[in-house]
Amino acid sequence: MNDDHLISQSEPATAPSRHSAAYDYLSYGSFKGSTAATPHGWLVRAARKLGLRNRYLRFVRDRPRNEPLIEIGCGNGAFMREVLDAGFERVVGLEPSPSYAPVVDPGLIVRAYAQEFFDPLAQGSIGTVVALDVFEHIPAVDLSALLRCIESRLAPGGALVIRVPNLASPLSLFNFFGDLSHTTPLNEMSMRQLAHDTQFGKIRFHAEPFAYPRTLAAVFGIVIWGIYRLTTCALLAAFGVKAQVLTPNLICVLTKDNAIRAVRDKAPQ
Repeated sequence: MNDDHLISQSEPATAPSRHSAAYDYLSYGSFKGSTAATPHGWLVRAARKLGLRNRYLRFVRDRPRNEPLIEIGCGNGAFMREVLDAGFERVVGLEPSPSYAPVVDPGLIVRAYAQEFFDPLAQGSIGTVVALDVFEHIPAVDLSALLRCIESRLAPGGALVIRVPNLASPLSLFNFFGDLSHTTPLNEMSMRQLAHDTQFGKIRFHAEPFAYPRTLAAVFGIVIWGIYRLTTCALLAAFGVKAQVLTPNLICVLTKDNAIRAVRDKAPQ
């Protein structure tokens, strides 16, 4: 279902009027499309039978279906399609690059950067915000300002679901440095700092779910993942470092808790 009030905050048919980053995202969608891997069909069918589908839907399954869900950096709308199929009624995507080929109703996608979209919204008006592979593109100072804005727009108990390259994992280096628009490295510790600074009440970390096994090498990687994780944990422990998540990407779920925020606001500065 289209949410006219939210979409009216910006014109979906045109490019964003203000660039909040140095990188020009005009052709970013076509670049990402050109680098996407083509999976073996039989591997995808086998993965679906094993339940390896809708990898990130699990992180919003308990969210109210009738409250607005905003996806920042929605790309072609693939995740939006999943949440719409799951029964979410008020879904809007933000995507500054017009070069993606949308797989959902283009009227649900607003051509805007996140800050300029959220600024005019009423406080407490949003139920869920999702940002998959977005925050690494935003400079740290701007990222703090954006999270403060999102936190104030979320309803009590509202959630922000984030996926970022996990710089605690050596496996994240290829993806992080393989994109010229990436600017801010993040891991569990820096995400805790960001959540604290922006008044979010709670934060939970999750490992990245396994992707579709697009090749036989990927199948082998899934099989030996446990060995790699055990070895890496031991090596980090040798230097006094303890990381909860070692997958190439880190999933963070930040929840707005007004009670915790009130306690922080009363604490002496």
